Amino acid sequence: MKNKWSLSLILLLLAPMMWAQNFNTTKADEYIQHITSHQRGIGSVAIYKNNKVLYARDFGQEIVGEREQTPHLYRIGSITKMFTAVLIYQLVDEGKLKLDDRVAPYFPTLNIPNLFTLKISDLLSHTSGLDDYTCKDDDFYWLRTPQSQEDIIDNIVQQGTPHYGIKKKNFFFSNTGYYLLARIVEQKRNLSYDEAVKKYIIQKIKLQHTYTASDEVPYIVQSYQLFDQWEVMDEMSFENTNGVNDLISSVEDLAKFNQALFAHKLVSKNSLAQMKPVPYKEKYGRGMMYYLYKKKNFVGHTGGTFGSFSLLYYNEAEKITIVYAINGAAFSHYQLFDALLAILYNKKYTLPEFETIAVTHEQLQTYVGTYRQAQLDLAIEFVIEKNKLFLKPSGCNRYALLDAIGDNTFRSPEGTVTYSFNPANKQVIVQQLKANFVLNKIEKE
Repeated sequence: MKNKWSLSLILLLLAPMMWAQNFNTTKADEYIQHITSHQRGIGSVAIYKNNKVLYARDFGQEIVGEREQTPHLYRIGSITKMFTAVLIYQLVDEGKLKLDDRVAPYFPTLNIPNLFTLKISDLLSHTSGLDDYTCKDDDFYWLRTPQSQEDIIDNIVQQGTPHYGIKKKNFFFSNTGYYLLARIVEQKRNLSYDEAVKKYIIQKIKLQHTYTASDEVPYIVQSYQLFDQWEVMDEMSFENTNGVNDLISSVEDLAKFNQALFAHKLVSKNSLAQMKPVPYKEKYGRGMMYYLYKKKNFVGHTGGTFGSFSLLYYNEAEKITIVYAINGAAFSHYQLFDALLAILYNKKYTLPEFETIAVTHEQLQTYVGTYRQAQLDLAIEFVIEKNKLFLKPSGCNRYALLDAIGDNTFRSPEGTVTYSFNPANKQVIVQQLKANFVLNKIEKE
């Protein structure tokens, strides 16, 4: 009996090590090599278990001749919001702020209907109904030039009434809410946001490769967009998204931040519990998103700028961290996330399809225009940029590069939607899974 219990104890102690050894790095390498061999992606990825590296790889830098550095530094986009949420909850832990505090007293010149009803918690959970200040008159790129705080506040005012009142708690992802939260941090700390994030996060947990927009940074990887070849993208002026989208970091530092957060080195256990979404009920908590994979719960955040994508997710039960940063993507980076999860849990996955055919500019021109399906109130616009066909979503969203895969047929970046054009009938058939939608081209008056 004693030997039996001893063997059980040994197996229990060895289990984490055996699990780590079973991670199939060959499959992960194969997947990423498939992306880079087709010149479809540039970035860095890492997976940790129990704070130990299971897998880490930089990829695609040679495609664009990106300079060598260790580690690579990336714009992390909306993962910045996790840092901002931490700064807010630190104030809560110190008794200097309450989640039920009203927002209005901090912004006496912000003349928005219903503002007096909004609370700090509404901004944290994206349930304020406030619009997104990063969009101005359907212009996604107005923040490419520096704007004053007064200009940004003015745009928030011009956007007017929130989408819904305080009695409704619908989720609407709003950069505006986190811009206001960052300004509240500044007022409560009597510091700039950059000074606050340095003092209360970066220096506190000794992040060596995390920077603010105002720092002198050794080198930040550039963002790229694939046309006929990879080209450098003009990014936003990041001081415009201070506390929202502006931090710079490495995948290693993001993992370290995550480890410190869940070890309660940044906020209390109670505050961390409030930050996390409620599984199966909320997709977004108060600074964190929720992702479910095969009954495995992950929490964290994703981020994006004009040309970069980032992801930081954590499985608390198994102490698994997945993090990546991508500064050039002509594929769906969520496919990479799902593939890494499939490899982790020994599930099936498929390699993305990248085979395309050549299409002349004259052919592309026949597809350009706006197509509408009246019954569904669905409208899609197609445009040409540098001899490539792009889907232009309504409002302020990125253009999506479409791959030509057959006669008059194109595929979305994630490979789940096809667009089949009939130039003679001036129609496009949109096929997603088993659903087909016929849209008719709108003639210009």
